[in-house]
Parts: sequence; C-alpha cells; structure tokens
Amino acid sequence: MSDPIETRLIKIIASVINRDENLILPNSRLIEDLGANSLDLVEMVSLAGDEFGRQIPEDQIDYFRTVGDVIAFFEKG
Repeated sequence: MSDPIETRLIKIIASVINRDENLILPNSRLIEDLGANSLDLVEMVSLAGDEFGRQIPEDQIDYFRTVGDVIAFFEKG
C-alpha cells in the first residue's frame, strides 16, 4: 500500500497532467513517461509545496526526473 505522501503527490501529478492516478508509479519519469513539460513541473511542485507546507526553490525543479524524486523530497520533511 502506498504511503500517504506518495498517494497525495500522485493525485497532484495526475491532476496537473490529466492522467489516471493508477498509471503513475514512483519510477515513472515525469517528462519522458508522463509527458509533463516545464510548466507542468512548476505547477506540480507549487501545488505539492502548498499541500505539504514546504516550497521547492525553482532552481531545484530540474533535479526531479521521476515521481519518486518528488516523493523523496517531501518524505525528507
């Protein structure tokens, strides 16, 4: 079973890129597999930051390659 952070992040990502949550996995690549573009990435991390009360500096967004990268960032707290 997914942890609550993973589940919440996948919901956010799915809503931004208009994809079925069940098709988004931690190892899914944001751009190559899910078709996200740079604006989608900014929106995802902005919404995730609001959800978890932790903002990601824009210069860090480029380091997020997979859904798991985003999950790991927010799990660190």
